[in-house]
Amino acid sequence: METNLSPEIRLMLAGALTPLQSNEIDRLRELCVQPLDWAGVGQLARRHGLAAILYTNLNRHAPGLIPAGAKDALKKDAQENHQMAMLLYAEIIRLDKILSPAGVSICPIKGPQLSKQLYGDVGLRATRDIDLLISEEQVWPADKILTASGYRRTNPRFPLSPVQ
Repeated sequence: METNLSPEIRLMLAGALTPLQSNEIDRLRELCVQPLDWAGVGQLARRHGLAAILYTNLNRHAPGLIPAGAKDALKKDAQENHQMAMLLYAEIIRLDKILSPAGVSICPIKGPQLSKQLYGDVGLRATRDIDLLISEEQVWPADKILTASGYRRTNPRFPLSPVQ
């Protein structure tokens, strides 16, 4: 089935695994020496949120096999992703500090928290927002605390009542 995929997609998928085993590293290197549309590799990686992990694996396991321009573009994408993830992760910590004194527990899901759990690095998974689980009975107090702290709810667009 892999033969139906373009070389660019095969490279992107091979570089999306972590940690890579020795046979996977060999495969990644084999794919790098094939004729590739490196700009297309970067576009695919960005579209699928894999630029950071692809760059990390290519830079670690095949640094001399990546054209300089493609490497620079992937590195830039990875750095931007990492900066965003760090900002979001810091915001999760801030939210916990705001809510926990009132007994409101948060459970971050997806985003930088998942990246940290899966890869040991908040910046290897593309993310643009924070998703939190809050127990049903703590939603109203959390809403009040967050509103008082300067946050604004965008959905629903009406005030919550204790029953909601």
